Amino acid sequence: PTPVTYVRIAKRTNGGNWINALTQAEFTLYEGNTPLETIRIQNSDWQQFSTACIVGHTYRISETKVPDGMTAAADATWTASEAERMHQIWFYDGYTPYYVKVKKTSTAPADILALSGYSLAGAKFGVYADAACTQKLGTLTTDENGDTGTLPLTCTNDLSYTYYVKEETAPAGHSNTGQIKPFTIKLPDDVTNKVRTVEFSDDPIFTQVDAFVQKLADFFEENYPDLKGFNRRGLYRMKQFY
Repeated sequence: PTPVTYVRIAKRTNGGNWINALTQAEFTLYEGNTPLETIRIQNSDWQQFSTACIVGHTYRISETKVPDGMTAAADATWTASEAERMHQIWFYDGYTPYYVKVKKTSTAPADILALSGYSLAGAKFGVYADAACTQKLGTLTTDENGDTGTLPLTCTNDLSYTYYVKEETAPAGHSNTGQIKPFTIKLPDDVTNKVRTVEFSDDPIFTQVDAFVQKLADFFEENYPDLKGFNRRGLYRMKQFY
């Protein structure tokens, strides 16, 4: 009879750990480009292909279904040997990138934010890998809705990573407290939560309202002298209200 061998595989994260998410993985055994059999990872134990591999023939195993939030393990190729009746292969998955973004809000009421001196756009946040904020990974900038894009993070292995987001520039009409907010990603626990949102809220600078009201008052006095008393009183009431 033709001598044959068998192959079995086991699965771990790139840090050598087992997590239940790995049970989503499927592997296909090929000879050349011909698929012979596909199996799914069931647990942390060895999973065996039932296909008999002919001694002297070369085979390849590829991860054909990758768990959510992970990257595919490298293919494995070997030639069946009569000296090895059961060939064993470990496969290790990495992680797809993680990201952070910022959501910016203001304690000012909507009608104040509608004034030209106030905005949620243009706030800048530094993202750092250390609490002292010396290892900068990048900068996020808000749009008119107070939202930023995303910044990729450096967490790739089975470790706990803490990052720090610092407000470096406040949006127009707001005070900058320089607040720093940390967040942590722990691998392999946090596999699918890929985007972390850090929220910041700033107080408006009301001295800018004074300037805005003064400009309006001057405008009315210059252009509408008959209404100057009414408008100055009304505008300053608005200033005192806010």
